[in-house]
Amino acid sequence: MIAKSDLAILKQPISDQLATLEQKLEERIDSVNGRISSGLNEHLEVKKRRWTLQSPRATERVNHPFFDRLKQVDISRVLHFVNQHCQFMEAFNHIRSRYVKKEVDNRVITASLIAWGTNMGLGRMGEISDMGYQVLKTTSDNFIRLETLSGANDLVSNAIAQLPIFRHYDIGDVIHSSSDGQKFETRIHTINARHSPKYFGLKKGIVSYTLVANHVPVNAEIIGANDHESHYVVDILSNNTTDIQPKVHSTDTHGTNEVNFAILHLFGYQFAPRYRDIYDKVSEALYGFKHPSVYDSEMLLLPVRKLNSKLIISEWENIQRIMVSLALKTTTQSIIVSKLSAYARRNRTRRALWEYDNIIRSLYLLDYIDSPPLRKNVQRALNRGENYHQLRRAVSYTICS
Repeated sequence: MIAKSDLAILKQPISDQLATLEQKLEERIDSVNGRISSGLNEHLEVKKRRWTLQSPRATERVNHPFFDRLKQVDISRVLHFVNQHCQFMEAFNHIRSRYVKKEVDNRVITASLIAWGTNMGLGRMGEISDMGYQVLKTTSDNFIRLETLSGANDLVSNAIAQLPIFRHYDIGDVIHSSSDGQKFETRIHTINARHSPKYFGLKKGIVSYTLVANHVPVNAEIIGANDHESHYVVDILSNNTTDIQPKVHSTDTHGTNEVNFAILHLFGYQFAPRYRDIYDKVSEALYGFKHPSVYDSEMLLLPVRKLNSKLIISEWENIQRIMVSLALKTTTQSIIVSKLSAYARRNRTRRALWEYDNIIRSLYLLDYIDSPPLRKNVQRALNRGENYHQLRRAVSYTICS
């Protein structure tokens, strides 16, 4: 099963992997501390052994002046224009595969999509258009569901990926994606609707967790307001069925846990999160392959503990089984990730996976501190996700008001 999977790292002997990672990590510890002590890392300021990083400011504006020159058009014309170029309407097939009496009317599907997408509702759409509520409801029930929406989104995303301008939005010459959740209050008490006094008061709501790559929302998942976003990072990346496949992925602090660095590394992604307090994170999560007493005590970035390589080697077969299970998608990845995060600390397999995660995270923390371009790229990717959230909220609330 490992041989048939696309997880090339699992096919490599773990002893060879650890030898390579050890050499790389130890060299990075020495080089990053050397650049700090020599003053070459100009963005790091030290005050009484506590240091801070100067984060580069974003250069991208939310509303570029270029778009002020474009005339406004209504959403129905936009959907018609897009359908002419990628035929996404073909994804909306009838829920019954046969015995369908008449063909679908694209105008009614368009009206239903606008009604749901703007929070206008089918009732209001029926009042302001020449289509009755019952026609809209029947069409919506028969044609609009998760499978058809996902298929239509894939067609639109793939068409955007074919445009010459698409690769100009690459960050660091690669597709750098980000994922973040946006909270919405719900009037219908669905299975995912949860109470959250901070965001919804006495009412219920859900979280729309979206994967954005090069300004394109390629995948999304509805989760509960109390669910931890980090449990769905692997889910939303591995279930992305578009042609837009990112190489680097960023989240905020809510998207991090004790296993995501390891899992995404084994799946071929570079995980590049932004931490709320990088100093506290490095102080508790920077590890080395040597005992801390062996390192120079004058180092500013000193590993807090020695990594347990023997534990990783002894439990590598069990880690392989977990990764293959994730790759086969026999169950939801979020379930496996949440169970790994909730296992008892004394469980050897979990501890071994955490140790592997500590290696990859330590390498990333050192790169994050030493590389202003990396910090800038992470911030740009997260800003694009926030820009998408602003656009979606504006469409959902401004139009219907």
